[in-house]
Amino acid sequence: MNNYQGTPRFNSYSWIKLWTESWLTGTARHSLTPAERSVVVDLLCLAKRKNGIIEIMNRTAQARMLLITRKLLDATLDKAVKLDILSRHLGPELDSATETFFITNWATYQARSAKKGKAIGSTNDPEFADREEETR
Repeated sequence: MNNYQGTPRFNSYSWIKLWTESWLTGTARHSLTPAERSVVVDLLCLAKRKNGIIEIMNRTAQARMLLITRKLLDATLDKAVKLDILSRHLGPELDSATETFFITNWATYQARSAKKGKAIGSTNDPEFADREEETR
């Protein structure tokens, strides 16, 4: 019996798409430091847990969880909002102690199709058939 009370376990097939060419040649590459780019990838992973939403109740605690400094988290969030990677939600219905960010183009990081019982992005997925042919 698992009595674990910490972070909920997520499906081991939970993943996000990352358009590698855009990531390597796009605006983020030239506008963010290497450390900030790595935090953006961590933020994408956090957003996957809540369908594109990142809720930060305490920036210092969030920075510790990501194993980074608070200064780096602050700089990354500010730049990501300016670059339109993230949007900050300032709705009055939210708890004022919680900051909420949305991944701006969340749909682009999602898989096109899901198959029961198969991991999306596996070599059995038609979307990745060309990758399978390249490795033969």
